[in-house]
This record gives sequence, C-alpha cells and structure tokens, in this order.
Amino acid sequence: MPYTRSGKCVYKKNTDGSRGEKVGCSDSEEEAKQYMKRLYSLDETDDELLDEDVIDRFGGTSVNLLRQYIRELLSEQHSAAMKRAVKSKSTQPMAQIILNHVHSLQESKASDAFESTIANSINASGDNITATRPTVGTQYSDVRVEVSGMGSAWVEVKMNKSDNLSNPRMFYNGASWDTTYKTPAAKYAVDLLNASSEAASFISDISIFSKIKNPSIPTTLGGLRNPNSVPLEVMREFVESRGTRYIAIEKDVDIGSLVTQHYIVGKAEPADYMQSGDSFYLIGTRDPFGLASLNNGSIPVLGGTGDFKIRVSTRSKFYEIQAEIKIKNFTPSSSGFSALQGTSKINPFLKLGIR
Repeated sequence: MPYTRSGKCVYKKNTDGSRGEKVGCSDSEEEAKQYMKRLYSLDETDDELLDEDVIDRFGGTSVNLLRQYIRELLSEQHSAAMKRAVKSKSTQPMAQIILNHVHSLQESKASDAFESTIANSINASGDNITATRPTVGTQYSDVRVEVSGMGSAWVEVKMNKSDNLSNPRMFYNGASWDTTYKTPAAKYAVDLLNASSEAASFISDISIFSKIKNPSIPTTLGGLRNPNSVPLEVMREFVESRGTRYIAIEKDVDIGSLVTQHYIVGKAEPADYMQSGDSFYLIGTRDPFGLASLNNGSIPVLGGTGDFKIRVSTRSKFYEIQAEIKIKNFTPSSSGFSALQGTSKINPFLKLGIR
C-alpha cells in the first residue's frame, strides 16, 4: 500500500497519485515521517505480523482489520485499537491477544539490541578484543569475538533463560518423519517423532480429519503443492479442534548436552560461549580463549534439563513443524560471570583484555 504525508498526518495514496483515506497523525512532522516508514515496513512483513496463527485466534475478523489493529498499536495509537477491539463481536480477548503479539514483535527488535549490547560490552573489555555482529545466516551464532594473536570464537546470545535454544523444522513424507537440517537437535527431533505414539496418533487423526489416506505434512510453502499435502486451512481447523499444537513431548531431557552438540557441531562454526540473560557460560570445554583458566576455573559449563517439544506453527501462507528446545532447570542455576556491562557479576573477558 503506497502512502503520502501531509504535515503531521499520513494518508493512503490513491492509484492516480492523489491523497486518499487518512491513516493516522503524529505530534510532529518528524514523527509522522517515522510513522510512514513503519507502515511501509509493516507492509513488507505481513507474514510476520500475522504469524503463529494470529488470524485463527480472532474468529471471523478480517486479515486487513487485524493488520490495522496491529499497526495502530505499533504506532502507539493504542486507544483507537482498543476501541475497535471492544466493539468487536469476537469472543476472544482481542485487545490482549493483539498486545501480546505486538510485544513478541518488539521482543525480536529487543533481542537484536541485546546482541549489540553484548558485543559492545565485550569490545570494551580490552583494546586487543573486537566483537561484532556479522551479517550472516542462522547457521552461525550471534557475536563473533576476535582476540589479537588468539584467533576468533562465537558467542551465542539469549535475552532470557527461557529462550528457545534451537528450532529445527521437520516434515512428514507420507510414511515417516524427516528433516533437511543436519544438526544433532534435528536428528533427535526426527527420532522422537518416528518413535512417538503421540506423533503416530497425530498422523492418524489428521488423515481422518483431512480425508487424505497417506497425508504428507510439509514445512515449506512449496511443499503444500504436493497433492497429498494437508492444506493450510485444514491444518488450522485441525489444530484448533484438537486443542493443542504439540505433536510430541519428551520430558526431562538432557537439553544441556543436546544443545552443546548443536552449537559445537551443528553450526557452520562452533559457538564456544553463551550469554543467557545476565549469565555467561562455556558451551562444552573447548574454551579457545582460555577464559576458564583466566578466571580460576569458575566459569560454569552450560547444562540443564527440560522438555523437548515438537509443535505445529501455522503462518499466514503455510505451516511449519518445529522443535521447541528450552532448558527449564539450569545446572548450575546461574553463573557468577556476565559479559553485560553494568552488572555486579564478573566480566569473563576482562583478564583477557589489554588496555
């Protein structure tokens, strides 16, 4: 949707170039410019805005109306969005669901900012240390640290201890579960699905529900073109009717060991360190910078247990089968070290730095 600005207000632009319906106004012209930029950004990321089956959770509400609600909230026009939500005939707590979704989008931006904060904090540890956030794919970790004369290493950064540590995608080919991912976590997920009675029941139930004898369950938009694939709308109706999106759950798994293999073996280059919230951990025992010995062996090695879960995530144009891998009980529960500036904990890079 093209937009145009006049003073402090932003309008839709008609096909003939003339000014159309007013979208919103700001307190200043500069804020209105920023608002218009956000609108264009939202238009480019509609799939993300309506991620995780937000559409389904609003019953008969139109997609365009949902986008309008979210845009109003993102542009801080909360009162207008709330008024529309209150007037809605939906039985869902619409305003709160929208707010939760907007918060999740904001958390993504906050995560990027947190990674930058950690990189800057490590940079400040010494003149011989350079930490950057390279523009690379998810096959790499978040922050690359170079130390003069010692080479480089990666730091995986998580804002919170409850963050997902890995989320490989799987698919069902009509006979068994498989994946295109080459990581240890992906292999674990496939083995779990193929051995799980829950997953077997899922396949049996969706076969009956969809009336497809040997259904395939892709995890990409292109995979839905397969004539035996369960269509997106059918998948949406199915997961809603069964009351849960989870396909298989294995409790009390040694997640620490599994994600260690994921970061050491499953990445294009190993990640040897993790900053999780305000806690710093070694990932495995490689420790290429020797941070543990520099800090009297006190930096803990990442470990802990949790539930390994696999779920359906429906998007606006396709769905995915993905793992949810989180450490519920960290061992140890926290670390006395942190690369985050301003904390009372010890910066593990300080003794490595030269000033």
